[in-house]
Amino acid sequence: MKRILTLFLLFVSFNVFAIEINSRLSGIWYNADQSGHGLNVAVLDENITIVYWYVYHVDGTPMFLITVGQNLGDRITGVTYYNTGMQFGDFNPADIQETEWGTSTLIFNDCHSASLQYSANDPAYGSGTIPMQRLASVARLKCSDSPLHGTYFGTWADSGEVGYGIATLFEDGYMVFGAASDASGEVGVGEWWVTGSNSFAFTATSYSVAGGWVDITGNGNFNEDAVTASYSGNGEWVSTPVPSFQHGLTTSKLAGAYDIQDVDGAIVGSLTVQNDGSVSGTTSLGCSFAGAFYVPNTSFNQAYLELDVTNCGDTVIVVGSGVYNNPQRAIAVAAADGWYGYVWKLQLK
Repeated sequence: MKRILTLFLLFVSFNVFAIEINSRLSGIWYNADQSGHGLNVAVLDENITIVYWYVYHVDGTPMFLITVGQNLGDRITGVTYYNTGMQFGDFNPADIQETEWGTSTLIFNDCHSASLQYSANDPAYGSGTIPMQRLASVARLKCSDSPLHGTYFGTWADSGEVGYGIATLFEDGYMVFGAASDASGEVGVGEWWVTGSNSFAFTATSYSVAGGWVDITGNGNFNEDAVTASYSGNGEWVSTPVPSFQHGLTTSKLAGAYDIQDVDGAIVGSLTVQNDGSVSGTTSLGCSFAGAFYVPNTSFNQAYLELDVTNCGDTVIVVGSGVYNNPQRAIAVAAADGWYGYVWKLQLK
């Protein structure tokens, strides 16, 4: 009989805050169906953003449009210009001739999609709206539809026992944490949601690596530098963001053959990850498993993990999360099967 932890399947989307212009929207934007032109967005401060539109004249020659726009809620709007006159090699500013082309407004739907509205002074260019999507972000500038979305490292303290671990908070409200101390190891799986401008709450089921579980609820506060929370059972969680969260991830980056190490560093099995994220392997106890890593958003270093474990009693489903450590060529995994928690380091062979 399969033991299925239904809480793992409760992927609830929380999109509490309307998007507002901030530096995390900086980057390259384009329309995938019109590849060949696009925007470079540079948010300077809370008031001003420069939008560079590399596009073409009606005769097909390149044109570079510049909008120094005002930030107004979810949009950037301003007069659009193009420059001519400066010759390559001379680069004499006195040769520049600035021409007013029209107006442009860039409206953001969320961190990943926007629409460009334009109106040209020359009827040959007309006016219109172009859907845009993010092509690239600025390194180390996270843009998420939730300010708490991220991966965090810190301490988990419960009844005087202190452990260290990683908490993975996905965009859709899914939460997985793994913590280990000298005496025990715990894996929590559940949901989180924002309750205010810098406050949040969560509920999870915490599984011991020795077997057994307990339900917990908690609430806390967050900012760009830290997360602090308290939870049932006199527990405390204090952590800081993991910078590698912002580096992005693909299943092909995870591909390879790994040793499975437990919280004590002992090798307890091996597995192989294919380019498409599919996983297969065995444990030192003779169990076999097959499943996959799933990367919900390639802009962030987070992956879901689901495995079917067989040949060692009842077939169980193990579900959790993985975070890739590029310098170590390793994956930090926290997962559970409805009774046991698993805190693993997958080390590339």
